[in-house]
Amino acid sequence: MFKQIVCLLALIMYFSPEPALTHEPSTTSGVSVNKINDHLYQLTCAGGTPVNLMLSTGPDGKLLVDAGRTSSVDQLLEALDTLGNGDVKYIISTHSDNDHNGGNRALGNGTTLIAHENTAKRLSGAYFAFPPLPGRRIPDLRVTHDFSMTFNGEVIQFIHIPHAHTDGDLMAFFSQSRVLYTGDLLLADLIAYVHPEFGGDALSYVNNLKSILDTLPTDITLIPGHGPNYTLEQLRDYYKMLKFTSERVEESWQRSETAEDVLADDRLDQWAHWNGSATTTHMNIWIPDLFRSFSDAEHGRVVSVCDPMTRLIIDEGVQAAVAWYRQARQESPSGYACGVDELNNLGYHLLWRNQLGDAIEVFRLNIEAYPDDANTYDSMGEAYMTRGDKELAITYYEKSLELDPLNQNARAMLAQLKESD
Repeated sequence: MFKQIVCLLALIMYFSPEPALTHEPSTTSGVSVNKINDHLYQLTCAGGTPVNLMLSTGPDGKLLVDAGRTSSVDQLLEALDTLGNGDVKYIISTHSDNDHNGGNRALGNGTTLIAHENTAKRLSGAYFAFPPLPGRRIPDLRVTHDFSMTFNGEVIQFIHIPHAHTDGDLMAFFSQSRVLYTGDLLLADLIAYVHPEFGGDALSYVNNLKSILDTLPTDITLIPGHGPNYTLEQLRDYYKMLKFTSERVEESWQRSETAEDVLADDRLDQWAHWNGSATTTHMNIWIPDLFRSFSDAEHGRVVSVCDPMTRLIIDEGVQAAVAWYRQARQESPSGYACGVDELNNLGYHLLWRNQLGDAIEVFRLNIEAYPDDANTYDSMGEAYMTRGDKELAITYYEKSLELDPLNQNARAMLAQLKESD
């Protein structure tokens, strides 16, 4: 990581034009367009927690870093048509989250999709023992390390940050524009979030942000995957939250305390306004993820419960997998990674494979294991909505909203379900 940051800093110091000028954002059909300079744009796609993307447009064509949500594809295509001539030649996926890759298929014809090999595997739909999903847009080029390209007269460096938000994250540094797009390595004004099930690690996330903070010049613009753009000074303020929480968890870990002990510390209240509408961007998830990092550092990274469960579903059926999970949690609770996100991801992979009954069983198991987590009910609501059972879908979305009144997805789905009546 430190070598990567040093290389990034060398590029920044080599290119020394005037800092990029930002303009008041305009709006095109639900996509906010922020012109950075004559060839570089920030696009923000609405829906849920808005997603930031980057677009370079000019004589070489268009290069897009991330492609937004599936629900915003039409609006994204409309916005792209207004921003210069030519088609999108490249899409670079910074990581595998669905809200950053929804436009990959729609922009597929004649477009080269590039991603880190770990991201590429997940974009294919492969998941532990489950094979890739048919119809998925699979990256054309898979990278294993940093790379750079010159496009529209600007050197763009893509830097791989291992084991942070995921194990396949890329940052994009637009050298002349002095803009660093971080993807979900920074969630501005939101509590940090990692995917342990996808190789993410909370402590590594903290250390990577510290390395960036220590090396970047003061006039750079930081564009996160979600949230407002940051200056370096704002990143320092953000790091205060990361530093405090990681040190607080380390103290508790050494005293054999629990995540609940840390969450009861009223000093966390100063960042309560950063708890996001998605249950993932919340202290209730971040603190346990930090505990997991200390456990992994001491005992080694544990295997996800989804590894044996996917094999059991294939070989013996979902009920065998459910029975194994209950026994494993009872007999060896620390032997596997079995957090709320593990079963949630498994449920969605079954949903995408049209194994609706199996998906519902897994989501039900997740509710049983984590009855106070709003997202478990939200996922079950989506499964029943997919099956066409409006009554049960409404029941679960209402329960999710009861547990998390800020869950905008549940609110939107309820409105849609009730309007259809």
